[in-house]
Amino acid sequence: MKKQVNTIARGLTLVLVDFIIATLMGGCGIIDSYTDNTLKDKERVQLGQDGKSFTYKNQHYNILDTTESNDNKGQCMAYIRHLAAYDHNGKLIRTRKITHDMKSVKEFVRETRADRVISFMDIYQVTQQPGSSRLLVEVDGHNHEAEITSKLFPGTKLLDTTGKR
Repeated sequence: MKKQVNTIARGLTLVLVDFIIATLMGGCGIIDSYTDNTLKDKERVQLGQDGKSFTYKNQHYNILDTTESNDNKGQCMAYIRHLAAYDHNGKLIRTRKITHDMKSVKEFVRETRADRVISFMDIYQVTQQPGSSRLLVEVDGHNHEAEITSKLFPGTKLLDTTGKR
């Protein structure tokens, strides 16, 4: 029974990833041109080895499980633009740059045998908190808060990569 549930979950993950990528990347030529122009002056950021953090402007940030509305999303500051594959415990297996090739996304899911695949897109300022060190990271279409690691309070909930809420 557990194996059947895992197979169903893996299938649903693949369908969700297909939908997200198709939604984000429709019209490849137009998107390529738009992406190149909008990101040319932005810093490219890599996910940390835990798949829940990144470094931006020499500061280490953790991605939090809390989200904000688009009303609080300010200017785009940087970008990640990667898919991240996680096992059932939420451990990062591997990342891959997001491309416009749906076949490569499907292969990525199959190769990694991931229980969960998450898309990480752009990093934004928070408009409602002037002077704040917090940022917003677009994760699977939601604006997750990110905070400098040294400013986190004990017990702050980080991004859930297990899918078990």
